[in-house]
Amino acid sequence: MILTILKKGYYIVFLFVILYVMILMFTPDSILWKVYARTNVTYDDRQKECKSHPNLCSLSEGNLTGKTRQTTIKNVSDQFIHKHTINTNVEIYLRNYIQEHGVSKSCAKRRYLIYSCKKICGGLGDRQRGIITAFLFALLTNRTFIIDSTYPCELETIIEPNMYNWLHCKNYASNVPHDERMELQLIDNGKFKTTIPSLDFGNWEKTVVDMRLNWLAFSKIRQHNSTKELKLLKDISDEDVIKIVLDVLFKPNDRMTKAIDAFFMNTTHTGLVVCAHIRVGKNPSIPTDNTNSNRHPNITTVFSFLAKFDKPGNIIYIASDSDEIKNASTFFFKNIITIKKKIVHVDRIGSMQRNVACEGYYTAVLEQQILARCDTVILTASIFGSMAAFQRGRSDNLFVYNKQTNTVESANFHKLYGKGK
Repeated sequence: MILTILKKGYYIVFLFVILYVMILMFTPDSILWKVYARTNVTYDDRQKECKSHPNLCSLSEGNLTGKTRQTTIKNVSDQFIHKHTINTNVEIYLRNYIQEHGVSKSCAKRRYLIYSCKKICGGLGDRQRGIITAFLFALLTNRTFIIDSTYPCELETIIEPNMYNWLHCKNYASNVPHDERMELQLIDNGKFKTTIPSLDFGNWEKTVVDMRLNWLAFSKIRQHNSTKELKLLKDISDEDVIKIVLDVLFKPNDRMTKAIDAFFMNTTHTGLVVCAHIRVGKNPSIPTDNTNSNRHPNITTVFSFLAKFDKPGNIIYIASDSDEIKNASTFFFKNIITIKKKIVHVDRIGSMQRNVACEGYYTAVLEQQILARCDTVILTASIFGSMAAFQRGRSDNLFVYNKQTNTVESANFHKLYGKGK
């Protein structure tokens, strides 16, 4: 009799479990519903679904287009947070530097080094190179580092400080009198690079050193006596320094974090997220850009390489400075996703309205952040793409298009870094 009661109890529990699962499956706000509703749907079905269940369509930041959508629920931005272990000289020095310069104490009686961008100073990759170099100078001279980048809009409206607050004391330093400022306009200044090993920082006597530059100079900075005495860059690669500095200085703001999460929540992760950055240069989308012989990759070659990843379970994402390429990709690939927003070169905005330029700036940073989170990355010649790869922090499943051989080949950070040294 007891056995009969136990069996009945088992069946009752089983029925309750089935009922509970059915409720979860068909409650529109439930997680199970979200996974079910987003799996194996066509783009047209997706649009109808969004009208019926707007809570499922948090894609306003991305304006995504694609032919298939598969997803699992996950918070990508949280998983991507880089966990630093303090085990290199530069990280130990950074910890002490942040404690001294990044805290909320009086801005008076400090010395400052400002990375400045108030007019032409390069595209996103060039700006990142300039910021990294300026920050290293701030470390070597023990000055409080500030970023004052306002062209075409304030950088802090696009991406915000992370471990080090480069906005602290910005207003104070910006109002230091002119006679207490030393301005170094160093855009494309190769001559200054050659003088770095012998620079006498004791001659930098002003309260504020204001720098505008767009290059890296690790090999020259490594030769300076201050670098050697501090052992600042000992036993660490240039590429690792790039990642560490960018991680210390920047993190996506709330708007961008939501956009990144929305992107990956609405793509597959049963397989790979395979990403490509295809830099063309001057084209109808950015007619004011320069013509560069290293650009204009063979799109057929790049697409053919990507095609082998175009299979169920994978998603192909293409970032580009050309709407034509983005549009073509939606016809060429079955499992494709792109971000459909206006393409803007942040240094060549011409007569573009400020709000349009700033939105384009935001989109460029967003696309770079997405590239840095991809499983597989294919790049063409571009500092923008290289910086995304360095932020990604690993060279596995990293490929580059070689224009000389018209092939896509496996890459490492050294190959990407190139003349940056």
